[in-house]
Amino acid sequence: AQLEGANLVTADLRASTFNHASLTHANLQEANLQDASFPGADFTAARLDGADVRHTVFHGTNLSGALGLTQAQLDSACVDEFTKLPSNLIRPAPCTLSKKARRR
Repeated sequence: AQLEGANLVTADLRASTFNHASLTHANLQEANLQDASFPGADFTAARLDGADVRHTVFHGTNLSGALGLTQAQLDSACVDEFTKLPSNLIRPAPCTLSKKARRR
């Protein structure tokens, strides 16, 4: 999906899948991304302030240039060793199915 510059403020994208999506410069402030999946997506300069990313899968996702992403948000999401993170955030433990199930 090509969503460069998309205005997705407060969008409900729960359980959606965006394989290799380009979300550069997209505005996802306050969006509900719970249980969504963004494998291989690019969030360069995308706004994630206040977005709900609980259980969101960011495997192989480029979050390095994402704006407004906090450590608390990242800790509630699922990343892997291929996820690129902003330099000011610490990689949480990889998410497993059992870890994801315990959160619910």
